[in-house]
Amino acid sequence: MLRRGHGPGDGFGGVRTSFLTSAIGRLGAKYPPALAALRERRDQAEALMLAGTNEMGAAMDFAALNAALGDDARNLVVFDQLPAGDPRRKGLIVHVYDQLLVARRYADAAEGRPYAQMVTLFETMAVERPIPANMPNPDNFRRLTRNNTVTSTAKNIEVLAGAGQLDNARLLADKVLAFDNSSET
Repeated sequence: MLRRGHGPGDGFGGVRTSFLTSAIGRLGAKYPPALAALRERRDQAEALMLAGTNEMGAAMDFAALNAALGDDARNLVVFDQLPAGDPRRKGLIVHVYDQLLVARRYADAAEGRPYAQMVTLFETMAVERPIPANMPNPDNFRRLTRNNTVTSTAKNIEVLAGAGQLDNARLLADKVLAFDNSSET
């Protein structure tokens, strides 16, 4: 049963900000009041975030609701209203990182995802995990996982280089090449 006041402490935050909002967004195609309700919730989350209360939870809700509404560009509009160094920007960075990269706003992207975090992400992705025995085509899964690790880290290298952090960009590139020195990489 859905209750209007479920919040981040209820243990369903991930479900609420992913599956549930997406399902309500799809419902809105046939039942417009569902979209109106999502917009109202999104506007409330935006107001909370801009007011500076519950920054991380409101930012996650705001971004998830924008995704369900097909309005991801609004994340960047609000991100740009916040001053550099503001913790609310960090709450949105994961949702605007690729947009910042496309816009070549490397300094903003690097502020939200510092070099140490990029290295941690790479090292986490680079760990080979056991593949279930019943998985069809495990070699294809390994190849896709490896390609995703390289591609994701290449974006971070671009951000570092574009932000003028050339030494860090080289260090991260060296890690990727040690991980995968194929001609594609």
